Amino acid sequence: MEKRKKLSKRLNIIKLLLAALPTVAFGVFTIVFTLQQDASAKATREQDQQQADETNRRLIFKEYIDDMTDLLLSKRYDTNINESLLHIRVQTLTVLRNLDGARKSDVIRFLYESHLIHSNQPIKVHLNGSDLTGLKFIKSSAESCDLTDIYLPGVYGENILFEGCLLDRAVFDHAEMCGTVFQSCSLVNSTFLETNLTKAHFQDNQLFAAKFNGALLSHSSIKGGVLQGMDFTNADLYQSDIDHEVFYPLAHGGLIANIFINARHPNGSFFAIDTNDLIVDGQAQTKCNQSRTLSWLNALNDNPIEIINRSQIDLQDTSIVESDCVFRFDQNTFVYQAILLQSFSLLVDQKQALFNFSVLIGTKNPTVEDEISISMLFRQAEGSFDYKQRVIRSFKNISSFQLYSIVDAIPPKTAFLLISLGCKTVGSKDQWCFFDQAKLFVSKNTS
Repeated sequence: MEKRKKLSKRLNIIKLLLAALPTVAFGVFTIVFTLQQDASAKATREQDQQQADETNRRLIFKEYIDDMTDLLLSKRYDTNINESLLHIRVQTLTVLRNLDGARKSDVIRFLYESHLIHSNQPIKVHLNGSDLTGLKFIKSSAESCDLTDIYLPGVYGENILFEGCLLDRAVFDHAEMCGTVFQSCSLVNSTFLETNLTKAHFQDNQLFAAKFNGALLSHSSIKGGVLQGMDFTNADLYQSDIDHEVFYPLAHGGLIANIFINARHPNGSFFAIDTNDLIVDGQAQTKCNQSRTLSWLNALNDNPIEIINRSQIDLQDTSIVESDCVFRFDQNTFVYQAILLQSFSLLVDQKQALFNFSVLIGTKNPTVEDEISISMLFRQAEGSFDYKQRVIRSFKNISSFQLYSIVDAIPPKTAFLLISLGCKTVGSKDQWCFFDQAKLFVSKNTS
């Protein structure tokens, strides 16, 4: 009896499931059909949108070309060239934001063939800030790629490609060109000054005398081609993949070595640091035939300071002075000179830069209370001098011409270093200060 009841329950459950099966199947079919319809409708909408975008891009491009052609052929272009060039720049930057890579290439070619973006032409359109993402120039049997002297500083874009192109004397300074590919191109005497070329690829190019000063080339590759006479001063090559020939071209039959002054190598090290004196007119001897120098200025009024013969000073020990002349500045004043550190920016930003400043300095008719100060102020590319990080040294009881020196670290992001010499006397009016043999060197911190 118990078994019959269990069997009856099972049969009832089976009957219910069988009865519900059509409804469930129909529901599943409805859901699947609806999803398919939605996917199909979405695909149709996307296709319609793509067609609409393509039509819009085609119209934008046509209107741009028509507008530029009318302008270039009009009298207005020649009569007001500056206004015309500004109009071309504004319209070009606007249209490039709304075009695909192929039409961007057509716009650049149109401007190039109209001689508006040639580096060797006095009249040119500046396209800095323009979006060239997806730009491609590829030489083929049907189309050449001669872009000699092309002028594209300050542009930006990803996935840019130049293949088989003539790009001699091209200008790409200050551009943002991450991941750009240069394949089998001629880039003789081209310039990439302070250009961001992170993850860029240079394959089988003619790079003779190309300039990469201050360029960011980390994680990039430079392989094959002519790789000599290049300038990598202050360039960042960290973790880049570069042929051995780039570092040692003479060992591979090359005629001219490449320059790596202040550059960071792929392993992160700095090998060759510029050891030149950075002071302009540090020795008065070179200006003895003049009465003043414009290289050192009075901080109060920006007037140039005097150059005098050392015979006007009663020096106890003249052997320390190598020249016949010295620089003079009055009591209770400061003189200064600003030094640009652009070519050391990589070393500075890696917190590995030291400055070494030395100067012969003294006072006429000195007293024990007289004070001479040496100040080093640091300024970033934008903004004022950072007085919190300044380095100051003061010296008293100066009996004669004496040599003083300061060695200290240069804070990161420093673009300018301002040297200031102060003269504070407490005696008679016939007191003033003088200096000579000022020298400034930047070196690598090895500690």
